[in-house]
Amino acid sequence: KIKKSRWDSNRLTLEDKKKETELREKRKKKKLSKKQKATEMEQAKEEEKKNWQSFMKANKTISKSANKKSIFASPDNYQGKIGIGTCGMGGKGMTQYTTPDKYKR
Repeated sequence: KIKKSRWDSNRLTLEDKKKETELREKRKKKKLSKKQKATEMEQAKEEEKKNWQSFMKANKTISKSANKKSIFASPDNYQGKIGIGTCGMGGKGMTQYTTPDKYKR
């Protein structure tokens, strides 16, 4: 902004008026470019969102056909141990449980 002295508060020179109009135009251009960038960013976000949603729609059939049995499920028989093995899902059976030996000094 152009500083005005207290003596010339009511009078502006022609150069001062030009400078003020130039500043106004510069601010308008800057504001317009900011608004344009914001709309471009918004469009890019929407495009990414649409891509993600279409990807998830396309892959729903894959997730439905996957085995939903938990690997942390407890075994059916009374001797089964929780957290040992994969309940027959991983291609291997239950891990054989061995009793620990007593600590010898």
